[in-house]
Parts: sequence; structure tokens; C-alpha cells
Amino acid sequence: MGLPGAAKAAFDSGCPTVTFVLSGNQIAFNFTDDLCIDTDPTPASFDGTEKALTIEAVGATGSTSFFPYDGGGDPNPLVIQINGVNLTGTGITTSCSSSCSITGSYNGVPFSSSYQFSAGTGVVNGGGPGPAAAFSSPTGGGQSATISTAYSSVLTVVVEDSGSTPVPGTSVTFSAPGSGASGTFASTGTATETVTTDASGVATSSTFTANSTAGSFNVTASSSGISDQTFG
Repeated sequence: MGLPGAAKAAFDSGCPTVTFVLSGNQIAFNFTDDLCIDTDPTPASFDGTEKALTIEAVGATGSTSFFPYDGGGDPNPLVIQINGVNLTGTGITTSCSSSCSITGSYNGVPFSSSYQFSAGTGVVNGGGPGPAAAFSSPTGGGQSATISTAYSSVLTVVVEDSGSTPVPGTSVTFSAPGSGASGTFASTGTATETVTTDASGVATSSTFTANSTAGSFNVTASSSGISDQTFG
């Protein structure tokens, strides 16, 4: 197909999931026009001056080519990373059979998406991050505090999808032991609290205060569909 449209910096919230069947089929994120197109013909709104990212399936096993397109008519800066690697004019070809992350910024506004090719079909999750799949980047573990005093740092952990894209709006429960050496969270006055990840996918606990029993213990972060994260 000719170069189609697709999504600018806001496509993480405005681009629906689209599916297309292989081989040689192409989809593009048209950042300039903020379009999500995956079918022929090339839309009339595309005049060739835009900035875009093209995605093309190569073969039937998940190999995928990503190429930047710059028609010269859009002065806004565009930075694209595929699996964290900056995309240049030569493009990147890699396997997306599990998933490939698409991140970067257009005109200074960050975006994120993911692409997966499986069983002859490529799926672009342009409506935002995929489902929560893992915790990453925990902070706040390994602290110590005198009994009945607050710990100096709160606990944080990032929730990510399968493409390592942060997932906002996810419920995360922090849980300390219900007896023995433990403590309470300021927000609930108990050993358990549930928070929601922020726009960057970060779950942050309230201040945690040790109880009157000396000893070591762990706090666990949990969320539906994700392996627990332990803070020692």
C-alpha cells in the first residue's frame, strides 16, 4: 500500500487497536495528521509532506521493518525508539513475535504503543499501553527504622505491559505482615493499602510506620495478572 496515516503524539489515547494481514502489508503512524489508517487507498488527507512511522511485516514469523518518513513539511521534532533503540533513516528490522515497543516524542509530547506479529496478523496497540504484565524499578526496599517510627522513604514500583510500556490507572496493593514485626500505612492505618498507578505507571505507597515489634519483614506489591514484587 502507499504510505497511510496513523497517530501523532496523542495516539496513545486516541488510536484504536488495528489488525492487518501480512505479507508486505504496511501501516503507518502519521504524526502530523493524527490519523490511524491501515487500509488502501492512501487517504486524500495525506499529501506526502507529513512525518510518519511505517511498519511492515516481513515474512510470516514475526520479522518486522520499521522506517521513519519525513516529507519535509512538518517542522515539529519527532523522536522514535523501537525497543528502546533510536530509529534512524536506515530503519530497523527485528522480530516482534512476542512484542515490540514503540516509544518516543512528537513536538515534545511523549507517546507509547506496542506492535506484535503472530500467526499472519500484526496488531498495533495504539490505544495506549497493553494490559499490565510486570512490575519493574522497585524503590524503597532494604530500609530500617526504630520501632514505632516512620521509614524515611515510601515504596514505589512501575507497572509495565509486555512491551515495557508503563501502564497508568492500575490498582496495586502494598501488603505488610498482619502480625509480628510489621507496620502500618498512613493512608489506611493498617498493614495493607491499595493505590493506583500515576500517568507514568508508578505506584507509590503512603508513609509506612514500623510497629512496636522488632524484627525484619517484607512488604509485597501485588496486582491482578502480575507476579508479586517483594520489598525486603
